[in-house]
Amino acid sequence: MDNEEEKEAEEAVRKEADRKMRAKRLEEKIDRNLEDSFPASDPPEWVLGVDRSA
Repeated sequence: MDNEEEKEAEEAVRKEADRKMRAKRLEEKIDRNLEDSFPASDPPEWVLGVDRSA
């Protein structure tokens, strides 16, 4: 592997790690909201859908 290929491979690994961390944080946020909404008298503050804020 030359230097450029190594950099690309490292970047791919970093991006995958970042993606997994974001997914974990999102899952934790959903879990917290579900816990806070128990016993389901109020819906969680998040809804499924597309984020159009960007």
